[in-house]
Amino acid sequence: MTISGPAMHRQLIEGFKRLQSRVDEARRMTAGMGDDRGTLGDDRSTALLDLAKHYLPELSAESIDATWSEVRGELSQVLMRLQDELRRSQTELAKYNDRRSIEEDRLLKLDNELDSLTEKRDRLASDVQQRLSEDQEFVALTSQAAAAETALERAEANFNEIEQDAARKLPSFQSSTFFNYLYDRKFGSKQYAARGFTRRMDRWLANYIDYSKAKKSYDFLVKTPEQMRQIIAEDRKALDVVMESLEQRHEAVVRECGLQAVIDSVQRLRDDRQSRLNELELICSKVESLETQIADLENPRGDYYRQAIEAFRHVLESIETADLDARAVATEELTDDQIVARIRGIDESLERLDEQQERSREQQRQLQRCLDAYGRMMQRFRAAKFDSNRSYFVDSFDLLALIDRAGQEADIDELWSAMKTAQFSGAATANQVAMLAANPMATLMTGAMMNVAGALNEQAIEAARRAASRRQHGYGNPHRDDFPGRRRSH
Repeated sequence: MTISGPAMHRQLIEGFKRLQSRVDEARRMTAGMGDDRGTLGDDRSTALLDLAKHYLPELSAESIDATWSEVRGELSQVLMRLQDELRRSQTELAKYNDRRSIEEDRLLKLDNELDSLTEKRDRLASDVQQRLSEDQEFVALTSQAAAAETALERAEANFNEIEQDAARKLPSFQSSTFFNYLYDRKFGSKQYAARGFTRRMDRWLANYIDYSKAKKSYDFLVKTPEQMRQIIAEDRKALDVVMESLEQRHEAVVRECGLQAVIDSVQRLRDDRQSRLNELELICSKVESLETQIADLENPRGDYYRQAIEAFRHVLESIETADLDARAVATEELTDDQIVARIRGIDESLERLDEQQERSREQQRQLQRCLDAYGRMMQRFRAAKFDSNRSYFVDSFDLLALIDRAGQEADIDELWSAMKTAQFSGAATANQVAMLAANPMATLMTGAMMNVAGALNEQAIEAARRAASRRQHGYGNPHRDDFPGRRRSH
């Protein structure tokens, strides 16, 4: 059995995919180690933060004096900024509290004035109502307004009914051919001018459809809605006149009692009160914000404390773990020793991870160079026309297994050498191929001889067969007939 050139070419392509997959896997492994290193770095930062909190339990002058000398200056600056902002906030809070007190006093005074004016307004309104109820002219106008309103409502109801009736009945008149014929000729009016036979026929048709009655109904449906509109307009105008007289009389009594001036004063006070309420709401909102801000500033573990701890952590990052260990040992408490032990363990894990990551990077670089060399080998394979139908390879040549074992550029060079050795052209016989495949050592030497011969003529192939046969069966009998069918020379 042999492997054809196209089949070997397909194996080469599959091998490239396998090698590319190994490169990608190495790259993912290296990237994963980078993620692990980031996690360990975060763990170390957290441990340093815990150590900083241990050495600085709160942001105060006493805690700063008791902590490390290397960080006291920076921590003192943070404390000074805290105290400055606290003073500014307290001063601003006092100012807004004063404004709130002033606005509340103004609002209280305004409420008293508004209550007094409201009572006066209600009292005057009662007086106005009493005087109007006793005013004969106003009473008479009220009765007229009620009657006019009733007449208007009745007329509007009648109009709606007639309008609906007209909309329902007029289409039957408009669709009647006989009625429209007589109506268009103005039958029964002074304008009707027909004579003789036409007049007799029109008279007969009018009697037939009872045109006189139909004409009256039609005129009623057409003209009555418009007449009703005029009646409604007149009734509404009459009502407006009565209502205007009522309003004038009402306004006159209101002026006489002084009610309008009081109503205007009440409205002005209400507007002023709403403005005061809006201003007071803004002041109260600002006071609440300042009180929250001051509470956070007075909190020994507030925002400025977090700034101080972060500054402390930066200082701790610049100190060697051994120095941190020495300082922790010098204290009586065990908490800092435990935290430093965490940091030391993380450092050891980081060192191991760095070594693993460097090995992984080197493996990735080797595999990438191996892949590049493999690509160049594929080009040489095609240039040598090893992928043609006349090219064959011994079946003992396992390309994919060699690719799976390849890990560096030199392995690809060895693979190419082995591939050239395992390749032969279509001029070789099946028996020759079987013999070559049966003995790998014979394969190597025969392939080398074929490469040197170049043209692969009959003499070169014969010499290769002879060498392979001796390689397979030993070197004792140089005249042995190595291949079946070979003719001996006598």
